[in-house]
Amino acid sequence: MSLPLAFSDQVYLANGATDLRKSIDGLAVLVQESFHLDPFSPCLFVFCNRKHDKIKILQWESSGFWLYYNLGSRVITL
Repeated sequence: MSLPLAFSDQVYLANGATDLRKSIDGLAVLVQESFHLDPFSPCLFVFCNRKHDKIKILQWESSGFWLYYNLGSRVITL
């Protein structure tokens, strides 16, 4: 599966571990309050867990948010 990078201006990587139990709303708040960025911008926001074996990618499109979740060898689009 490939991500629609053509619609993304930049990719932001969260420094450190993120609690991946956070949903779309929780990650969007994290983007706004911790990073002082607009989650509705045409960017990808990438978060990983403490072990660095799982990632979540938050992306805004005109119809709403996409949340990609990688569990090692599997990718799940939520």
